[in-house]
Order: sequence, then structure tokens, then C-alpha cells
Amino acid sequence: MAIDIIFAPVDLTLATWIIATGVEADRSDAVKAAWDEAYAANQSVYEEEVLEQDVKFGNCYPKYGDIGISITSSGYRAHYNLSFGGVLGHEDYLGITKIDGGFNWKWYGQLMSFVDFVSDNAPYKVELDNADNPTEVKMTSVANPDVWFILRQ
Repeated sequence: MAIDIIFAPVDLTLATWIIATGVEADRSDAVKAAWDEAYAANQSVYEEEVLEQDVKFGNCYPKYGDIGISITSSGYRAHYNLSFGGVLGHEDYLGITKIDGGFNWKWYGQLMSFVDFVSDNAPYKVELDNADNPTEVKMTSVANPDVWFILRQ
């Protein structure tokens, strides 16, 4: 019997990463469209609330142990728990799995379309700016290369 040990190409749980949805060079048009859909859904529920363009990813709030994706709306944060892991046979792929709604998520379910978009397009091919100490990670969907975004610390 053999046991396969799978390592992720980057450990996103070690830091807070940012997806800058408002920066064209940091995301594809498909990511922007998914973000715009979530933005519009949030506006239909909370007319006065505006989503911040920077989405936290990975270890979003280290002091609370929030691992996943966090979105801020008019100063209120909503967090959804995700799991990140390697993919057997592909040392440069990262899988993303939805776990459950976390902090404040029960009031921000309208943002689920963006979480679904990110997780449903996994796994991602990972490109690091520095293998030993990355500060920038490009994530490109293996299934749909039109879906890509850059994570920055």
C-alpha cells in the first residue's frame, strides 16, 4: 500500500492575500464580471452598502483564524471558510474547496456567487513571483484559462 503526500504549491494560510478586483492588470474580465454580479446583488439587498474592491483571501484575519475569503461592505466584513490544498499529480495546482459560511455570512449570502465562481473554477495553476518567499501569486483556472487573478500580500 502506498500513501501519496500532496503539498500545495503555496500555503495561503500563512498570510493575508488581496485580490484587487478594481485593478484590471490583477484580474481577468471573467473575474471582474463575477465581482460585478456579486456587487449588484449586494446593492439590491443593502442599497446603501458598497463593497470594497479589495477582497481578502487566505488567512484573512489571523487573530480570528479566518481562512478563506472575506469581503467588506461599508465597513462590515463577511467571511466564507475555504480549504486550500494540492492536487495529486500536479505540483503547481491548487485546489479550493468551500467549507461553510463564517463571520457575518448569514447576512451576506448574496455574495455567494463570487465564492462559487472562485471555488467552481478550481483547481488553479499557480505561478509564484518567488518560490521561497512569494509576495505575488498568479492563479489561473485549469478548466477555464479566461479565469485568472493575482494575489498580493
